[in-house]
Amino acid sequence: MKEWGFDGRIRVHAAFTAYLDLCEAKTWWNVSVHPCQELQMVYITGKPVKKANMKLVLPVLAQEEISVERMDTFLKFIKPLSTNEKCEGDGDKSQEEKPHVITLAVVDTDSTVVYYNISNHLQQPKNLDELEEDGSTTQKQKKRKGGQRWHSKKKGKS
Repeated sequence: MKEWGFDGRIRVHAAFTAYLDLCEAKTWWNVSVHPCQELQMVYITGKPVKKANMKLVLPVLAQEEISVERMDTFLKFIKPLSTNEKCEGDGDKSQEEKPHVITLAVVDTDSTVVYYNISNHLQQPKNLDELEEDGSTTQKQKKRKGGQRWHSKKKGKS
């Protein structure tokens, strides 16, 4: 990173930690680090499995405040390196319709890495039934599904 003109020991640590996590813990394929001069940051490309599409990963600091505008800037400047390499979200859509996905690797000072996907499009969950089965549906949603409102009983008791 220093040879690309990027300074900051903490940013170098974050990029190195994310890179090691992807290579060693997650066992990604074809992992590479690339400069983004406009952001003065590096991003990582790689494949979670050998035959998967290339993914873009941007290491950021957990202490960093990231606004919607900042995420939009990330999406504007971090693009796939070549048109030959398919990235996550690519399909038979035109360039304007394609969702552009970047995975933020949020790195804390204790080397914890948490991953979040950001996109230039809203994305519907893949399978809503799985969300309900794993218990992530709220109590209010469950009661309404059964035809009752959970707070209607509380009003009658008080």
